[in-house]
Amino acid sequence: MATKLGLVGLSAAAMMATGIAIPAPVGAQGGDVASALAKCGAILDDAKRHDCTDAVMRDAGMLPSAAARTTEQRKKFGLTRPVAPPKPAPVETAVAKPAKGAKPAKVAKAKPAKPPRPAEDDSRIKVTLTRVEQAGDKLELTTSEGAVWRQGESEMISPLPAAGQSMTVEKTALGGFRCITGKWTVFRCARVR
Repeated sequence: MATKLGLVGLSAAAMMATGIAIPAPVGAQGGDVASALAKCGAILDDAKRHDCTDAVMRDAGMLPSAAARTTEQRKKFGLTRPVAPPKPAPVETAVAKPAKGAKPAKVAKAKPAKPPRPAEDDSRIKVTLTRVEQAGDKLELTTSEGAVWRQGESEMISPLPAAGQSMTVEKTALGGFRCITGKWTVFRCARVR
């Protein structure tokens, strides 16, 4: 997606620089988009320039809305397991050479910065159950969005979740998921579809 957007922005800038007209997206004038992109291009701060360009492209119908992105994230929640980023190499600090006969100083290693905790939306989702079935000795729970979650262990769950009840699914520390229905019913689960 980022490459596609980069190419769109780059091609729009190249077209403007050479005087080629930019085709107008649905609901926008070609000149309006080109002049708005030119104004964004004049912003020196990278983040502000990117935000400006995204806003122009979103208004022109070239980027999905925030609501569409949120819906897409909800559909994909639980389907793939995140890949842990590689650990950064320790950074060594420079130390001056000791004088003759003196003991060399120890080299201090800087600790790598901890990655930020994911936002609340990235680690939990609240859904409504439409169907609860017994699949062998495990429960299968279908949400209103069509996602199917299966109980991870063969233990008895009491009280049983029911259709129409809300359920919260949380990511756990080791990459699994925990389903929570009601106040006290918590069990491991995995997304099937």
